[in-house]
Amino acid sequence: MEKYQKILEILVNDQEYVQYAYDRLVSVSENPKNYEDEFFRLPDKDSDLVWFQFIDDLIMNQYAFEADWKEDYSAVKIQIEKLLLKKGILNNLNHDEDLFDLEPKDYLPRINQLLSENHHLLVNLDLNSDSYVSTLINKSEVQILLSFDERIKLF
Repeated sequence: MEKYQKILEILVNDQEYVQYAYDRLVSVSENPKNYEDEFFRLPDKDSDLVWFQFIDDLIMNQYAFEADWKEDYSAVKIQIEKLLLKKGILNNLNHDEDLFDLEPKDYLPRINQLLSENHHLLVNLDLNSDSYVSTLINKSEVQILLSFDERIKLF
C-alpha cells in the first residue's frame, strides 16, 4: 500500500485528496466489497480492485482521464487541457494540427513530444482493457513513477 501513497504524492499536489484517496485504497484492500465500480469495469475474481479504485478516484477527481481506443484527438485534447489547468500549467499543445486524423495509439506519443517541451508527460495507467487512462506528470518524475508499478507506462 505504501507504493500508492508515493504515487499519489507524485501525481497530486493536494494533501487532503492524497489522504482521502489513500484511505479509500486501504479500505478496499482490507475489504474488496468496498470497491465502488463507478465506471462499470465489471471486475472478475482476479482483478486488482485496489488498482481499479486508485484509477477510478483519479478520474472522478479530474487527476486523470479515460479515453476509448478509438477516441478522436479533439475530445482527448479537451481532457489534457483540463489536466494542465488543474496543475496550473499554461496550455502548450500548440502545433498539433496533424494529430486530428490519427488514432490514440499514434497521437498519444506525439502529444508527449509536445508536452515534454514544457517538462511534462502523459503516462498510461494500464487497466488491461481497450481504453487509455492518462495522467499528467512532471518529466523529472518519470523514472521513479515507472518504478512503482509495471502498469504505469509511458506512451
